Amino acid sequence: MLHRLLALGGILLACSALQLRAQDSVRLSGLIYADYAYTITSPDGTSDGENAFQYRRAYLTADFVKSDRFSGRLRLDGAGSRLNGSGPQTPFVKDLFLVWKNAIGEGHNLTMGLSPPPVFGISEAQWGYRGLEKTIQDRAGISSSRDQGVKLSGPLGRLPSVRYSVMVAGNTSVSPEDDKYKKVYGQLEFKPGERFHGTLGSSFADRADGSQMDVNGFIGYTSGGTNVGIEAFHSVRTIDAAPGDLQRTGISVFARHAVSDSKRLIGRVDVFETPTVRNTWVTAGFAFVPESGIQFVPNVIWSKDDIDDNPEVIARMTMIVSF
Repeated sequence: MLHRLLALGGILLACSALQLRAQDSVRLSGLIYADYAYTITSPDGTSDGENAFQYRRAYLTADFVKSDRFSGRLRLDGAGSRLNGSGPQTPFVKDLFLVWKNAIGEGHNLTMGLSPPPVFGISEAQWGYRGLEKTIQDRAGISSSRDQGVKLSGPLGRLPSVRYSVMVAGNTSVSPEDDKYKKVYGQLEFKPGERFHGTLGSSFADRADGSQMDVNGFIGYTSGGTNVGIEAFHSVRTIDAAPGDLQRTGISVFARHAVSDSKRLIGRVDVFETPTVRNTWVTAGFAFVPESGIQFVPNVIWSKDDIDDNPEVIARMTMIVSF
């Protein structure tokens, strides 16, 4: 079912590109994350020795430009975690948005539809290895990588090194909105020079069972073939039906270094804490790039909750293909 739907999507996108070629620009691209994973140890020992071939992402993307003012994106995602019952993976719409450039003035752009909210997109780009793992806020479920709504972004006054982004959305990720509640995002992006890149952000979500308030920050440094980043967040969720607040805090430190044009070292440490558990998560890998758009990354993941006696250790061979 999955391959049929993706093939149909590809045919439709290709036909659209041919029909619009005279007046529009359409670019098709794809991205694949796939692994062979082997569980060396698990906290209770029940998963020791489990192993599997799997793909975690299969993107098919159409980026289009209608004019100097309007552009957008349609992306299908065949995520390996989304199953049609017990059968094949089910693709879904990951991106579907229109960008109106200079909508309210020079440099101030309006994005409408299903798009990335202003939370961790910049830190994810600095990390550079979403094919190995999500950034910490995404991995901890603090905020989704997509939401449906309206986003405004642009330069902050006359400061060319500072940009703002604000968004009002349904807080439903890629699912249809089915209630009256909304989420508001805000972020300031700082780029004082070529080497440093940072953000400060916050979001507030009204929910049927209470509310959630998040604050987050990121700073990254790039020099030659070396990228380093630190990302942190604090989240407070109030549950109307239960006493007290659920507070979650996390910090992530990562680095990657290009040993040569075809070899890269990768490492990252995350610490995530709730009132009941503290998790430490570590990954290390070595990327081999035989040619542009293809990477093979042997990597190891070590993860341990402080309430467990033993960690979970998983060894993987990850393939990342872009086209």
